[in-house]
This record gives sequence, structure tokens and C-alpha cells, in this order.
Amino acid sequence: METFIYITIAYTGIYLLIIAGMIIAWLRTPIYKPPDSYRPLQSCSLIIPARNEEEHIRACLQSLCTQEYPADLREILLIDDFSEDRTPFIAAAFAPTVRLLKMRDESPNARGPAFKKRALATGISQSSNKYILTTDADCISPPKRLRNLLFQMEKKGLHALTGPVLIHRPETFWEHFQALDFLALMGVTALGQATRLMPLANGANFCFTREAFEAVNGYEGIDDIASGDDVLLMKKIRKKFRKKTAFAKNPEAAVFTKAEPTLLAFLRQRLRWAAKTNSHGDKASQHISRIVWGNSSALFMAFMIALHHPEFFPVFYICLAANAIADYLFLHIAAKTFGQTKSLRYFVPAFLMQRLYVSFIGMAASLPFLRISWKNRKIKK
Repeated sequence: METFIYITIAYTGIYLLIIAGMIIAWLRTPIYKPPDSYRPLQSCSLIIPARNEEEHIRACLQSLCTQEYPADLREILLIDDFSEDRTPFIAAAFAPTVRLLKMRDESPNARGPAFKKRALATGISQSSNKYILTTDADCISPPKRLRNLLFQMEKKGLHALTGPVLIHRPETFWEHFQALDFLALMGVTALGQATRLMPLANGANFCFTREAFEAVNGYEGIDDIASGDDVLLMKKIRKKFRKKTAFAKNPEAAVFTKAEPTLLAFLRQRLRWAAKTNSHGDKASQHISRIVWGNSSALFMAFMIALHHPEFFPVFYICLAANAIADYLFLHIAAKTFGQTKSLRYFVPAFLMQRLYVSFIGMAASLPFLRISWKNRKIKK
């Protein structure tokens, strides 16, 4: 029993070091904001793969069509990925501003598992601009998103830039819980880019140059993997252009997405992400994922041990409090950056819930027989 308590203390100590690294990386990451005199000169292509998104696609396209970026320097391509609903019909109403490509026409005999990568590759191949930006069909882009992302790309001479993804207008506890969870993910992304140890990215808010995409042969070599259109592509670009990738710590460069409506949908999403990291992620990402899982699981086991051996409760409480204080310190900084401080009101229950779900996801994602579904498709790990 004592040995396990020492393990819990060790995990807590390592976890605190990770959070300290996140805080330092966050504070050291500058916000690149274009001056009023900035006049965009570079052309860009916005690529949106969509499958069964009739509920969200209208808002997504409207937000992209009203970007504060010269219309003659941008093009919008919506790639319909064999939707079974009204997604392509809604998108067609945005013509000619939005160019609709249908995978049923472009690649009618397409087979899995990398449907999304194939849709993205199709859109990129039919675009023509220097900068390529991707987003998801359930995301809303603030008016200055393109302006801010491309300013940082130009100013720093970057080949890839990943931006923030935030929960849109959280109201319920469930939504605020996910908002805090997304802020934590942004912290890990910032740490990965700042230390250059983890090539993290999110396809919902991803920008890269055509030069980089072509230099690494696009999705070649990762096109047998269902997910990873973002992280695995960033990994390839980082390897080729070592100091030319970054994270955009800028609220005006963020995209907003709806919180998952149910616990089951949330767990499926996190299982998909965890399986991608476990199977195909870089070593640093895998190590941190295992430490986070080990820390949460150790706390849970320490609590169970303390129930039968009350003398261990003080150690459990100290480790739990240390975890909570560290998490709150980072989330407070990140929430202030992105104007989501209201979510901190729910920190205590969200913190406890996060520890439980991380323990579950870590175990479930490691199961060799696990099969994950997404958009009515079965996805192999």
C-alpha cells in the first residue's frame, strides 16, 4: 500500500512539472496581432471537408464568407464527403462565393479508412493559392480569423500554424466542462510548439503553405490512417521545416465549435483522439498522455486505498489539492486570454469529472479490439 502511495506522489510531482511547463510556454508565446495599417497581400484557400453537417454548415460558411480579408485573395472550397443529409444542398446556395466539390463525383469508388484526408487532398489539389487553411464544418470563424492567422504566417515566415479551438458560448455545466477541457488542450498544444517536442495541431484551425504540403508529399505515408489529418501532417512539416511551425495564441484567430451534446458523444470524440495519439503520435505526446492518465488513475486508486486505510487520506488530499491548484492556475491564465473566465465557476466539479474521464479514456483507448465510429463510419485505430 505504501508503495502505491509513493507512486501517487511521484505522478503528482511529474504532472506539476508538466503544468509548470504549460504555464511558462503560454506566457512566453506572444500574441501576433496585425496593426490597423496591415494590408494582406497573400492569397489563401479555405478547405472545409463536410459530412452530414446540415445543422452547422450554414453558420460555418456564413462566417467564412464574411471574413475581413480581401475577397480577391481568398477562395472557399467545401468538399462534401458522401453526406447522407442536406449538407451539399445548403452549401450550393452559397455559390459562387463557395465552390462545392462532391466526393461522389470526384472519387465515387473511394474506400476507407482515410476519407477525411482524401476529401482534404481533393480540395487542396483543386485550389491554387499560397496559403491553405482548413476548418471543420461545425466551426464558426470570427471575422478577423484569416487576417490574424496570415499576418503571423507572413511575419514569422512560418510553414504551418495551428490556432485555438474553443467551445462556442457555453451555458450549461456540461458545456463549461468541455470549455475548460478545450483550454487545457490549447495549453498542451502551446507547450508542444514552444518546446518543439510535440507537433500538435487541430484541423479545425490549421494553416500551412502549399510549398510545405507539396514538400512533404501531402498525406502520403499517413493515408492508411483514418484520423490524423492535422497532427500527422504537422509532424511531417515539422520534420522538414524544424523552426517554421507555431501556435497562434490569439482570441481573434480562434474558431468556435459546439460542445458535444451527450456524454456518449463526448467519450467517442476523446476515444478517437486518444487512439490516434497512442497508435500514431510522437513519443513526447505519448509520454505526456501516459503521465496524465497515470496521474489521474493513481489519484483514483489512492482514494480507494484511503477508504480502507484512512491514514493515507492526508497524502491523497495533498496530491489532489496540488493537482487542482496547478490546473486552476493554468486555466485561469488561458481563460483570461480567450475571454472564457465564466467557465472557471465550474472548476471544482469539472476538475473531478476530468480526472475520472481521463482514467476511463486511457484504459479504453489501449484496448486492441476497440473500434470507434464517426459520422456513421467504423474507424479502425
